[in-house]
Amino acid sequence: MRGELSYSKINILSTRPFHEDDKLTILLKESGFNVDNIPAIRLVPRIFEIKNDYDYVILTSPAAANFFLSKSITSSKIISIGKGTTDQIEKFGVTPFITLEKSYSEEVLSFLKTIDHDSRKKILYPIGNLTENSILNWKFNFLEISKLIIYENCSAEYNNELKKRLDSSFYNLVIFTSSSTVEVFFNLYGINKKYSIAVIGDKTEAKLNSLGIRTDIKPISPSIESLYNSIKLFFKKC
Repeated sequence: MRGELSYSKINILSTRPFHEDDKLTILLKESGFNVDNIPAIRLVPRIFEIKNDYDYVILTSPAAANFFLSKSITSSKIISIGKGTTDQIEKFGVTPFITLEKSYSEEVLSFLKTIDHDSRKKILYPIGNLTENSILNWKFNFLEISKLIIYENCSAEYNNELKKRLDSSFYNLVIFTSSSTVEVFFNLYGINKKYSIAVIGDKTEAKLNSLGIRTDIKPISPSIESLYNSIKLFFKKC
């Protein structure tokens, strides 16, 4: 693409799970981009019960926060991963004990090492069925980490109209914010790189690279605001 390109002429597909207050979609539309929000996966809650005897709860996504806190307002200290997760937690009138902003596996590991070692602490890790479980591989004598699957990531139905748009180069950009979305999306529609690709972080990019697909946009920090600014900058340079 050459020359000045008006945002109003740029068509973007967001594959994020649908949220009525999806901040990324709102920001992009307010800037004049044309955005279709067509999720590649559906998040389906599971029925679950918990004992309120955990010292900490790790919530790694807005979806995990929503499904967990809609069923149980916990007295445990909440470790929130990312501002988007914290925003969702606060909608339930809950303030996280700490919000970690960087690559969550590294920063969570650093935080857990600072926990008081005098007594064994119990940590609950509510996740989706496709969430990567690197946290569960860590071994600490003073910690007991338990996972709880609270929602399922289910593939969306095949969308014939979307397939036609993808094949006709209708979209200038497709956004992925999770590795599970990448896998489902390309299983549905095949690899046909007629558009630029934006990701939110390293794990999503790694999944694309494993499929032989290059990423065009990745923000410096894995946040919605940073991704939004990176998208704007990318099209200003086109």
